Amino acid sequence: MNKDQLFGIEHKKAIRRERDFPIHISNCLLEIDNKTEWIDSRQQLHNHLPTTSSRNKSLWTFMVMDPIQLLHPKHSKQLDKLSNWLQVTNNTLTYITDNFKLGNNTNIVIINDYIKTVTVPKLLGLPYINYKYKNNYVHKKLYNAFMQRVQEDRLRFFIELNKNQLLDQGYISFLGIISLNDTHNSIKQRQEYVDRLIYNVPDNVPVTVPYKNFIEPTGKFTDLEEQCKYSISYETYNNNDNIILDHNEWVIVTEKTLRSFQVPNISIIANTKGYYPILKNLGFEFDPINKELDNISNWNEQAIWLCNFLKDDPIEYNYKEGIEVAKHNSNIIEKMSRYLETDQFIKDIVKCIKN
Repeated sequence: MNKDQLFGIEHKKAIRRERDFPIHISNCLLEIDNKTEWIDSRQQLHNHLPTTSSRNKSLWTFMVMDPIQLLHPKHSKQLDKLSNWLQVTNNTLTYITDNFKLGNNTNIVIINDYIKTVTVPKLLGLPYINYKYKNNYVHKKLYNAFMQRVQEDRLRFFIELNKNQLLDQGYISFLGIISLNDTHNSIKQRQEYVDRLIYNVPDNVPVTVPYKNFIEPTGKFTDLEEQCKYSISYETYNNNDNIILDHNEWVIVTEKTLRSFQVPNISIIANTKGYYPILKNLGFEFDPINKELDNISNWNEQAIWLCNFLKDDPIEYNYKEGIEVAKHNSNIIEKMSRYLETDQFIKDIVKCIKN
């Protein structure tokens, strides 16, 4: 089984959007009578799901998902429903994830008697981009920040950029998308959502969406990122519905950060407090200024810090060192990516689930 089969684009989108339990479960390892079978579609899995208690059936489920969503209070009913179903059918469920539980000494988190999560850091190899390095780079812009979905922390950052007259100095997108599967909402609906959300943001001023001050590249977004001195990754779960960043229990690193690590510029990461040591322990190299950013305790101060940082522009960029750092990070991600294509990956997953 290769990585394309295991993590097809559509599967990645579907997996990330899983919310309803236990109705929609996909990409699973299923064991029946000691025979392990890979289930890669919902219909195949539903055909195997037990409806009554059985001592001989054990459901092993593989999903790249966000445990932070599973544990969010708004999903408590779905979690209870799933737990009850697992109890009745004598099954257990293991979520295999690339998310990190803060303060956890192991990669295993027990949710309840029937559900646990296992963090597999090498899943961060999914965004490997096989970037082609050049001998020289010209920075046309000071920074880039690509933000599709609207969140309070991103809205605060966008307002601060505008207030400090920094928009023209970077490649910026703030599209006002409401959710990952926002394909039906009109621009008017997105604008109305932003208008409602803005009242929760300090120093709010009117914001019009969608905003984008660049032409979409015909190739990859790395074509734009390599033209910028700084890549600002405003991570998806930076605020987790809470202005206090250090109240979050999970650190979630997405392709935003991992893509920027592979491009020879300076990665600046806005994420849940505690991300810095996690990424450093995985071997990634990135500017230590991020440690200062990681110590900020709420996203309002985070936005102000970022804009002051951009105005001061305190780091002198060395192209040769930047390319070496990017290659180093790319090698780490490539090794992770290659591991995901091996049979050993599946064996390790099964071992995690059995333990």
